[in-house]
Amino acid sequence: MASIKLKFRPSTVTDREGTIYYQIIHDRKIRQLPTPYRVLPQEWDTHRSIVSTTRSSDRKAFILSIRERIRRDMERLARIDRSLSGAGLPYTADDIIERSTSIPSVTPSSTIWRSV
Repeated sequence: MASIKLKFRPSTVTDREGTIYYQIIHDRKIRQLPTPYRVLPQEWDTHRSIVSTTRSSDRKAFILSIRERIRRDMERLARIDRSLSGAGLPYTADDIIERSTSIPSVTPSSTIWRSV
């Protein structure tokens, strides 16, 4: 089974939106799957690794929609991992990424992954 985590890469420019990506680890190989989701540093909860908002935020609806899309993406990635694991054949983190290109919220052009 792979480990699939949600990560935040802050912008190098202060108070600008950073990027959310998925970190997929399998057999000690780490891969990153970028997403189109961008949030401000104060909208990222480092301790819980989730996007968060306040009641008074004018970006509340936007953040909640990102949170829902992330939930669906994570479920989809977990299903892909379970499917590959259940097949009983060897697979890699790259295989998970390759099959994830059909995730609607992650466009194929944004699925350029990086080895870490």
